[in-house]
Amino acid sequence: LQAELARNNDELEVQRQRLREELAETEARRQAFEAEIEKREEALKLQLKEQAELARNNDELEVQRQRLREELAETEARRQAFEAEIEKREEALKLQLKEQAELARN
Repeated sequence: LQAELARNNDELEVQRQRLREELAETEARRQAFEAEIEKREEALKLQLKEQAELARNNDELEVQRQRLREELAETEARRQAFEAEIEKREEALKLQLKEQAELARN
């Protein structure tokens, strides 16, 4: 009976040792898994930060584009007004030359 109990104790000790080793391996895998999760979380945080920065840059660029469109529209309006003024002066000069030619003939 004692020999059987001794064998059972030995088997139980072997099983306990195996379970301790499995537990240690499982704990190592758990820690590695948690480290990988933390690494991925940090990468995602960085990616989100970069995306937020890009979104801000896009917003700033859109504001600049809108300002440039407005400036272009203002410049175009001034150009058209300037051309209209030039045409008006040219017409006035033509009329003046015509009147002077008419006076010179008379």
